[in-house]
Amino acid sequence: MGPPPEPEKAAVYRAGPPPLWRVPDALARIRRLLGTLGAPDGVSLWRFLPDPGALAARATGPGQNVPDQAALCRSALASTLVAGLELARQGQLTLVQAQSFGTITVYAASTAMAADSAAADGAAGGEVQ
Repeated sequence: MGPPPEPEKAAVYRAGPPPLWRVPDALARIRRLLGTLGAPDGVSLWRFLPDPGALAARATGPGQNVPDQAALCRSALASTLVAGLELARQGQLTLVQAQSFGTITVYAASTAMAADSAAADGAAGGEVQ
């Protein structure tokens, strides 16, 4: 009598990750658009979000687990915010939010110093020291 036969192993299905907008995608988009905006007053972080139609087109493909439109938009928003925070940490841009739950304004590194200076002047009552 030998060892008992091994049971047959069933194939395991592993779904790939859904094709969401990821942080590297958002980093590339922000870097590409930041130089072309040329807005010294800054721009809303919303301007860096991808078009929802482009997200949906990117998410469709053979054999892909396609998330719904709301999930695609949430992933794009979260990834773009994280990418903005990372670029701010690296000193490539500045993010300013004047009030809780308010618009986040993005300034390029070259205009961020001017924005910081203007904010400091406003906080000091506009007096030049």
